[in-house]
Amino acid sequence: MTDNDNGIRGRIYFPGSPWPNGHQIASFNWTALLHPQYGSYISDASRRSPALAMCFELTTEDYYAKDGTHLAAGEENEDDDDASSDDWRSRVVWNNYNKCWIGPSQTSSAPGIPVSDGTKPFDFTCDEYYFSANPLPVDWNNFFQEQAFGIYLLGHDAVADHKIHLHSRQPDGSYTLDWSGKIALYYAGETDFEYDFIARVEGVRFDAISLFYVNPTWAKEYFGLDLDPNVTPHQRIAPFVANPDDFRIEERNGVLHAVYRT
Repeated sequence: MTDNDNGIRGRIYFPGSPWPNGHQIASFNWTALLHPQYGSYISDASRRSPALAMCFELTTEDYYAKDGTHLAAGEENEDDDDASSDDWRSRVVWNNYNKCWIGPSQTSSAPGIPVSDGTKPFDFTCDEYYFSANPLPVDWNNFFQEQAFGIYLLGHDAVADHKIHLHSRQPDGSYTLDWSGKIALYYAGETDFEYDFIARVEGVRFDAISLFYVNPTWAKEYFGLDLDPNVTPHQRIAPFVANPDDFRIEERNGVLHAVYRT
């Protein structure tokens, strides 16, 4: 694995694809969001209560990059399967879509993985964590409205059965992350989760909690909620994190974030 500018080292593998050695991860973010309507952990919850949700996001280098170097013109077709091969095994098809992104769903009303409903705060100092989301089988009637993560792979596909393990905590607070899941090539009309991804990333550190969803103006506009504008950001996160004093409030692109200590 190769270091990126932010110290992240990682690769992602898609078994059976044209690249058995996988792809370097160009960027990786571990963040969270505080959502006023996420609900509890129960699947039939009304989703009216707030919750803290973990968000993980990765982007790969270009598919056609080879150990950090782009292939020469025409070289990308040398090892491609014949025209009868399926999309998963075709290097030409993959290169049409450039790179992979997996991150908090942009179609879901509740993206990410809930970790606290305010009754038991989340502790950011543990030695390891296990998270999971969207186990199989999925209900296609509401899958895209409730999926934790979206994926752009060979188009806007579907990803489920996430298993995430953060471990090997270092003195600087960074972790090694192992993330696996199942993929359906939904963009091509498939609904079977017959493909896999496996990612390992080193040097992962928690960044910040987005408070976009608890902005009083936006909460009213998007959710019809009347939030007290006098409640401070620290007061908002206090029920959900075990160590609220370890966060500082910072504005990023017009959105308040509770940034974790470095």
